[in-house]
Amino acid sequence: MTRNSRARTGCWGLFGLVRWILFLLAWQALPVPAADALDIGAMKSGAELAPYFAFLETDERDVPIERPGSLGATKEFMTLHAKGPGPRFRWLAAGFTNSGSRIQNMVILVPDQSFTGSGVIWPKPPGPQVVSITTTRGLELQALPASAEQVFAFALPPGGSAAIAFEVASGNLAGATLWQRSAFDAQKDYFAFFRGALLGVAALLTVAMFALYGFRARPVFLAAGGFALASIAFMTFEAGHLLPLLAALRLPPLPAPAVRAVVEGLMAAFTILYLVALADLRRLMPVIGNVLLLLGGLAFAIPLYGLVEPLIASGLARALAGLLGHATDDRPRAL
Repeated sequence: MTRNSRARTGCWGLFGLVRWILFLLAWQALPVPAADALDIGAMKSGAELAPYFAFLETDERDVPIERPGSLGATKEFMTLHAKGPGPRFRWLAAGFTNSGSRIQNMVILVPDQSFTGSGVIWPKPPGPQVVSITTTRGLELQALPASAEQVFAFALPPGGSAAIAFEVASGNLAGATLWQRSAFDAQKDYFAFFRGALLGVAALLTVAMFALYGFRARPVFLAAGGFALASIAFMTFEAGHLLPLLAALRLPPLPAPAVRAVVEGLMAAFTILYLVALADLRRLMPVIGNVLLLLGGLAFAIPLYGLVEPLIASGLARALAGLLGHATDDRPRAL
């Protein structure tokens, strides 16, 4: 095996691995477990909220429930007021207690519905997961400004208890976490730096690909640069910055599902062109190479279709990504 063929095989396998990781992330989902009160007085920094949620689905807009985490033998109730379109309303409720000796300032972080856990065949629309919130009397919940997530702050006095119920579009709140306010502020700065560094590296790689095409006009550099540019758009969209950027550029406003469909369609189309150019299929296997090249050209219709039917277009792009990941998997298989 020559050095060039080994390099092509390695790149081919790496591309397939990346595609399969994205494909599996799209399927990821969290179960809805039973509820138990969370003692925030004993918390060090943060905790997953999934084990403390109780799930309720009803067709009534106003429904009384037993308050999660209520103390004492007497049952306490709270009334949920739905604001979603219906006809079915889904709720996740959690109870909190403070066994400490001082006021606990807490933050609940709920990531927007992003690529992770959105599905493949009929992806969930991107955007906020929380439709409305109902709290027990006396608890003040303050919404904090954030990108690609919903953040709510509250304070609980020593010996106090409270409950919060989230009206959700689906049956879970994937990635919902509870943080001490100080720990949340620290990790927020860390993740902002990490995302900025990642976008900076991706931007440099994109410039490098197009610069290589300027020095040596090979199609592989152009296809790789196009894929890198679409990947930057994908990361920017996931971080919640792409829509404000498009608005600042005074471009025609598009809904978030349409923007996501356009970006994912471009990634799928440039992936096909990149693989055709990298493997030099048009020279080694002219028929297969020309068919894939035609398929890559037709794949550019997915972003256009995403302007009309964004969910279907995203599903087509993700299914195509899964097929490409399977086709480029060069691991040995048992006979």
